[in-house]
Amino acid sequence: DNLRFKLAGDFYNDVVSITSRYDIPKMETELVKLMAGKVSNPSYTNMIMDHLNGTNHSLDKICDQIGVIQRLTKVVSQNGTAKARSEKEVQLASAEEGGMFEGVCGNCNKKCGYK
Repeated sequence: DNLRFKLAGDFYNDVVSITSRYDIPKMETELVKLMAGKVSNPSYTNMIMDHLNGTNHSLDKICDQIGVIQRLTKVVSQNGTAKARSEKEVQLASAEEGGMFEGVCGNCNKKCGYK
């Protein structure tokens, strides 16, 4: 019950670790249902429900599928930690033509271009 779903790979590793450490016999269907109860993202919930409607239930497969989406949508940063939602994107406030580019950061107004 203390498991939390943040990253699919971490959740899978935690479940496998707990079930093997305490020798808890659980079927794959029960583990996938456990994950369904922990997920708060509606897209992931739909994926899990579609997986449960199929014939073969595998926690490993559904965690891999969700993990791929998390990496593609950059929910997970390069070092494997969850990204903060408060990260800001940098945009250019101006650009010059003629092959010369002198960009100005739209956030801090610092010149960051090249010539």
